[in-house]
Order: sequence, then structure tokens, then C-alpha cells
Amino acid sequence: MHQQPLTPTVESDPTNPQSPAPAAPAQIKSRATFWLLLALTGLSAALCFNRLSQPSMLIDECFTYWRVCGSLGELLDTLRNDAFMPLHYELLNWIRQGFPLGFGFRIVPGGVLLTPTVMRFVPALSGTLMTPVMYFLARQLFNRRTAIFAAAFITCSAYGLFFSRYAKMYASAWMLETLTVACFLWWIRTWKRPAWLCWIAAGIAAAGFHAVTLLLLPLAPLYFVSMGRFRGWRVPMLLGGMALIAVGPAVYYGFYNQWSRNSGGLAPGVVSEPAPDANWAASGLEWLEQIDDSVRPPFEALNNYLSGFDWTTIDELAHPAYFVHKFSGAMIALFTTTYGLFILGAMPWPHLRRTGALDRPVQPWWRSLLWLLLWLVMPVYGFFYCRSVDDFSSPLVWLNALFQFVRPVAWGALLGMVVAAACLSWLPRAAKFIAIPLLSLAVAAVVQTARNRLQWMDLVNVPAIRMAAIALAPAVIFHYSGGTLRHRFIELLRLLAIVGVVLALCGAMFFAWTWIHQISMRKHPELEWQTVWHIRYVAVVWPAVWLAAAALVARLPTPVLRIGAVLMICSYNITNGLAREYATTEVPLDRVLADIYRSQPHSDTRTYFEMHELFDNTLYRPLALYNACIVARLEPIPAEFRVGSSWPFEYGAAAMQFRSRCIYNSSISTEQIRDDLAANPEISRVIVWEVSRMGMWSWPDEEAANAGLTGRWALKSDDQIVTYWNWTWRGDWTLRRREFERNPGS
Repeated sequence: MHQQPLTPTVESDPTNPQSPAPAAPAQIKSRATFWLLLALTGLSAALCFNRLSQPSMLIDECFTYWRVCGSLGELLDTLRNDAFMPLHYELLNWIRQGFPLGFGFRIVPGGVLLTPTVMRFVPALSGTLMTPVMYFLARQLFNRRTAIFAAAFITCSAYGLFFSRYAKMYASAWMLETLTVACFLWWIRTWKRPAWLCWIAAGIAAAGFHAVTLLLLPLAPLYFVSMGRFRGWRVPMLLGGMALIAVGPAVYYGFYNQWSRNSGGLAPGVVSEPAPDANWAASGLEWLEQIDDSVRPPFEALNNYLSGFDWTTIDELAHPAYFVHKFSGAMIALFTTTYGLFILGAMPWPHLRRTGALDRPVQPWWRSLLWLLLWLVMPVYGFFYCRSVDDFSSPLVWLNALFQFVRPVAWGALLGMVVAAACLSWLPRAAKFIAIPLLSLAVAAVVQTARNRLQWMDLVNVPAIRMAAIALAPAVIFHYSGGTLRHRFIELLRLLAIVGVVLALCGAMFFAWTWIHQISMRKHPELEWQTVWHIRYVAVVWPAVWLAAAALVARLPTPVLRIGAVLMICSYNITNGLAREYATTEVPLDRVLADIYRSQPHSDTRTYFEMHELFDNTLYRPLALYNACIVARLEPIPAEFRVGSSWPFEYGAAAMQFRSRCIYNSSISTEQIRDDLAANPEISRVIVWEVSRMGMWSWPDEEAANAGLTGRWALKSDDQIVTYWNWTWRGDWTLRRREFERNPGS
């Protein structure tokens, strides 16, 4: 956005016509917002690029290396049987080739070694750009304050920070999908042609990184119609833009990619015919766990997006992994407070009706709510849930469950609702006086529930509490939703209309998926549908989650509460995000392979290791071979990195190339160490690596003396490195590194 140049502050003199006028409030706010956004973008860059090579590469990142380490043709061959769109991999392959610009010219003639820093550069850049892009999106709906809150949340998001340092396409896809939605809202708000072109360009790029972003494309006509003011000739622009965004993936999957044919695809026999030997095992998604038909999977995903910590129940927070056990009380307090603040933000506070022109949102509340609900609900229910659950439920089941919940206390709740609304209208002081102890009791009940590690349903199953909740909450919301009774009913009808639209669309998706499933099972009963649900796939809604969170926090009644909420949420996210940059959340095979490679003929170092539990483990073979290639500066092609392309992973010829370039001591033998020291007097350093999950070591400390590592030798370091699972901080492998050094001059 255009900013006026900053000038020195000069006091205005009303008696002097040449004296400059004082800065307008809008200009002051614009300048302050600009500097805040710039500071947040700088913070985002610092977080994303800090220690970019740490932790060691994960398995999917190593598979990315396997795909891009050869020529462009070899890359496309590896992608032919995968479900991925090619743009992220083509970009990394272009970097590896040395940035070729055509006619044989390369910016880096020798090519670029794909170290972890290089492979993670594009996601880190995308994570940095997510901050201004998120602000731009929020400004299409809300005021500057809400947009700054959204930018701050997305900057500090622990979940986003993890994927901004992950050599896959997710960070880039999420940034581009956010830009796509922002540009589309910009277009339907202003009807400017540059906005329309930016929407198409961003949409094409987002789909090129990941096809899951196309799940947001059906939202475009819904947003378009909800504006309520457009000329007929803009409809072809809408349809043409959608066609241009979708045509690339349609051609790629329809004519080149073989994933649907080999695996059966998302709906075997409906969109395309599978191969006679099609099997879901060829999809690369057979490892996904089946989800149940409950709110648990989406709630677990929501908790991941908001905190970067994988939890579903209070009991899981009360009994976390040992590494974070001492923080269990703080985690319960922080997460329950966060959801409590969101509930408070959803209330129709009176101050929201008194906002001035500078604080007024760009879109009316009902339109922003509709757009956010469509973004949050339609991809999750309309694709991932219906495609992943065996016997998925329709919205009618939800309505029936709500009716069964309300029915036992319906008449009492209805009477209480009427009484509460009447008291708020004609006895407001008495109502507020009664509300204080009621609110205190509610807070105490919630706190006690959390302390006793009970389920939330244990509270609402108490008839009196259920009746009070059903009666008081709607009455309070109804009363404060407008200044007059007419205004309140209008707002109520708008809310019911929004809920009705979302439920109707979910119902349409339910019938569509039911019909598709019946056709698919009739044609190919042998290809049963398997789940496609995974938190990072569902994260197509992750930007909308933080946008909704910013909108709720911005509605809180006092500035202190708003700023406190932002600081609290950002603090625990940034803490969790930074912890992954410094704690060992992946087996440090980069250090192991670097030490192994130091063991060269006629060098002063010998390395002995017992790593069969990892090197022979199909989950860690890609990590070991990638780090071997980097430390030895090997440049394998995909066929040399891996044998075939099916699971399990088998070492390619590059493994033998690495072994031939160093002294590869794949066992720890006391006799061998003693003989090597006797035969090679130039050795002055011995490194021993072991791995265990039980803390039991195959080479005990007393064996060092038998190997001749005493007297002139000293134990320089003895490190035990515990690795932790990314999302729960559960302890995993323990590696031990002992380094012996001969005393100088001996």
C-alpha cells in the first residue's frame, strides 16, 4: 500500500497561514500500521531463516531431494506416479541446475548443492511473505487493528513456523492461496482489472504448488454472489478466471500424471477409470490413519493450528510427555484461556456499535462471517470429512443431535430465555448485578473442570447448567446485538440465514458424495475408499483459522484485554516454534554422517558406529543417504539415490559411493580400535556413535581401556542426544557420541 513520506514534525500555528496543518488521524494510523507491519515482517524473516539447517532433514524432505536431484526429465518421471503438482519441485530442480536461463547460460555454472538451507529457502521466504499477505487479506474484510492482529498471529504461529522451515510445498501453497483469496476479495470489492489479473496469477501459482488449494476455488462464486452488486458482464470474468486457474491441474492430472490410474484416485470409476491392477497402496497415502465420525479430528487439527501442539483432551494436556510435563498446568491455563477469549470475542459487545469511521470494518459483520465460515467448513466437511469417513453424517444428523441436547430442558430454557431478555431490556441494572455472580460461577466451574481433568460434557450434562447455558447465552447475545428490538431481530435473521446457507451447502455436499460413493462402489467394489485426512492437508483452512482468531480478539471490550490476548497467544506460539529450532526434534544424522566421513585414509580421525537400528530402518534410510550425499558432495540422479519408487525405501548406488569414499566402520570393535591405533600412529581422534531407545549401550565405558584409549588418551566429550517428536515432545531415540583425543605431544 502507498505510504506518504515521513517528514519532521512541526507544530501548527493557527495565526500563520504558512504553518502546516496537523496530521490527520487516518494518516497517523496509516504510518503506525506501516511500521508495525514492517516490524512484523522483519520478525517473521528472523524466525523463518534462523538456524535454517536445523533440525536435521525429515523423511519427506529427503524424498523431495530424491525427486529433484536429477534432470528435469528425471524429475517429471518421479512425479508421474505421485499426487503432487510439479511447481515446487521444478523450482528446486532449477536451483540445483544452477539457475539456467537458456542458451546454455547458468548463473551458477557448477550447479548448487542442495543443502538443508538451500532446500528450505523457498518455504522460509514464503513464510516471511505470509505476514504482509495475511495483512492484505484481512484488510479486505476488517479494519487496520484486526489486520495487524492477523499478521501478528500468522508471524508467530508455531504451526506455520514449522512448515516455513520444511522443504516441501506447503508454506508456499498456503501463502499463495491466501494471496489468491485476498486478490479475489479485492476484485469483487473494487472491480478493478489489475485485481482480477492478480487473482488469476496467484490462483495458478497456488494450484501449481499444491492441488489442494483448488478446494477454495468453489468459494469464488459464493463470495461473488454474496456481494449483491455486480454487472452481468462480470460473470464471464468470474467463470473465465476460474477456468484459467483450473485448466493447468486438469491437463496435468488428465493427460500426464498416472496417480489416479495407478491408485484408483479419489473416486474410482467416476472421474476416470483405474488400471486393472490399481491399488490404494500406490497412492502414497496408505499410511494415513482412519478417522472417526466425531468432532475429535477437526478439534485436534484446530489445536495444532492455534498452538503447534498436538492435543485433543484436557487429560492429554495434564499428562504430556516427560520433556514438557512441568508445563502441563500452564498449558491447560493458556489453551483454556485462549478459547475463553474467543468466546468472549464472539459476544455482541455494545462498543462495537459505536466504532468510528477509522475503526469500522471494510465488510459488514454478516458478510465476513459468511465468508470465513465457508472457507472453514466447506473444504473440511465438503471434501476431507466426506471422503475420509466410512459412514459420514449429514447436517440433519447434527440438527437432530442439537434437538436431543435441548429437548430435556427445552421448556425451562425457553422460559429462562424470555425472562433473561425481558430483564436485560427493562431491568438492565438488576440483570448486570445478577450476571456478575453467574459469570463467576461459570468461570469457577470451568477452572474446576480443568483442574480435575474432566471432560467438558461433564458440565453440560448437569440439567441446571445445561438449562442456564441454553437460556442465558442466546438472551444476552440477542439483547446486545442491536440498539432496538427491530435491529435485534434483523441481526438474528441474518445470523440464521448464514447458518442456513452453510448447512444447505453441507447438505448438498453430503448428497453429492453419497451419490459418487455409490457409483464408485458399484463399478469398483474392490477399491474401497480410504482416508485422505491429515492435519497438514486440511491446513488449507489454516489462514482462515488465524483470520477468525484475529477478528474475535479484535472484538474484545477493552484495549488491555485485546493486547493481552495477542501477547499471550503470540508468546506461547513463538516459544513452541523456537523450541523446535534449538531442541533436537530429528535424529541428528547430519552430525553422524559428517563424523563418519571424517574417517579418511591417512587422516587423524577414526569413527566407529553402531547405527543399524537407524541405517537399516526404512524410515531413516532416506535421511542417512541424503546426509551422506551432502557431506561427501555426491550428486546422484534419482535412480542412484533410490532403487525403484515404491515403499519400502531401498538404498541406491549412492550408498556404496559414499562407503567407498571413507573408512566405513559400521561396528564398534575393541580389537579393531586397538589394532587401528597401533597400525596408524597419525590417529589422534577417535569418535564412537551409538543409538538406543532403552538407554542400553553396546560398547560400555570400560571397553575404552581395553581398546587402548587410556593413558595418553582422554575422553574429550560424552554427549547423549535425546530426540523428541515434533508435535508432542515425546522422547524418541537417544544417540550417544563419545570423542577421545590423544594428548598433544604424546
